[in-house]
Amino acid sequence: NRANLLREQYPQYGVVPNKDTYKSLIKMYARSMKIERALDLFNIMKQQHITPDVQTYAMLIEGCTKSYYVSSGMRLLREMKEKGLTLRPHYHFILNFRRNLSNNPH
Repeated sequence: NRANLLREQYPQYGVVPNKDTYKSLIKMYARSMKIERALDLFNIMKQQHITPDVQTYAMLIEGCTKSYYVSSGMRLLREMKEKGLTLRPHYHFILNFRRNLSNNPH
């Protein structure tokens, strides 16, 4: 997978991943329905003391919605609330998330 290859090659080229690097990889994983990898990378990002922004949370929540990872999506929403972050109302996937919550409590 391209994202794995990039992540493995960063140290080889002296690249230190930053917020944008992690966001790009998380986005690739989330959009390719590999939400577990996206969530793992999100946790690594936080362990590296890199603070996720609203867009990072939004990408993950959207990925959770599409992958029926309802409990993970709800955990992310709670975490955002605790940090004082909010999604804008135009994030249409929240509606899908609520629909998926009632259909499949994965």
